[in-house]
Amino acid sequence: MLLIAACSKGNDQLNQGVGQQDPSGHNSPGNQTDPEKPLLGVWRYADSLPFENIRYLEFNEKELTLYKEHELYKFRDKVTGPYQSSESNFTFSDVIPYRINGDSLFLLSMQGDEVFLKDPGFSEDDWASPVTAMDSFVSPINALTDFDFLNNHLLMGAGESPGLFVIDPDTEMTIDTLMQDVPITAFKYFIPFQSFYALPFDDNVYQYSFTHQQASVFADDVVLDSPITGIALANGKYVVASDEKIVLLNSKGEKMEDYDIDMDLKGLAFSDNGYLYACTNNYINVCQLDPFFTVATYKVSELDSLGGIAHDTDNQFWLSGKKNGAEQAKIIKTNIPIGD
Repeated sequence: MLLIAACSKGNDQLNQGVGQQDPSGHNSPGNQTDPEKPLLGVWRYADSLPFENIRYLEFNEKELTLYKEHELYKFRDKVTGPYQSSESNFTFSDVIPYRINGDSLFLLSMQGDEVFLKDPGFSEDDWASPVTAMDSFVSPINALTDFDFLNNHLLMGAGESPGLFVIDPDTEMTIDTLMQDVPITAFKYFIPFQSFYALPFDDNVYQYSFTHQQASVFADDVVLDSPITGIALANGKYVVASDEKIVLLNSKGEKMEDYDIDMDLKGLAFSDNGYLYACTNNYINVCQLDPFFTVATYKVSELDSLGGIAHDTDNQFWLSGKKNGAEQAKIIKTNIPIGD
């Protein structure tokens, strides 16, 4: 279907929702469609399972948002971009024919029509629960890399620029630079002689000993020819985000499981009780590992695109990200509920 191509080409931003349900389990009926602007509003896919991971379409005056949910693992994200429309088609990277009958939107294709229903009960706070910043500051490292928290400081790489930067949240400044010759896109500290990091344009996970100042490959070709975007480790669990996959490794760096998420993945972090917090472009998805499944989804109103995530000793989370149109990345501290 043409929306697949559009989904991969859209600009990722932040705005979510789920329709309210009546006692029968279906969304409440919508108002009549504006005949002059028939596409405007929110449309819910009529089937109980999402269509190509698309659960909702939201048309405003200038932009279309696709609200995405993985059919099996329930990861959520969204894609937003400009569109143009006429009485018979709309253009969102590709030309998509449609027709409207009352409160039903039919996307037309030779493979068969896909039906969406008008849904005025759509609520972004139901789709992804909002959390707010307890603290925030402009990041001294203008990069959306995955990072870690250690001894009241943040350890963050700068992507293609070399160095692991030690950031003091109290002064909002970089106070030291480690691994000065190494460009880092993801970093997680474990013990003094074993930390883990990833390089730009590289599909390996590396381990580093601060004790001996030596590096070696921990896991190679995690996802072939796909760079690592997130690393998380706790209690013998090693989890890596690469391309659109979550990969579980054992203590020898061997692949145990992998899950196709079909969405861009960013930073990863574990909570104290073993839940995995996985960032897509716009949301924080809280996952259990056995069986692998998303149990909750959160959004941060201060950030429109996410990068890294770290869990601190006070059970708070730190996130890097940007607001739409901002030149500089921000770092925020927030209280995301911990799974029971």
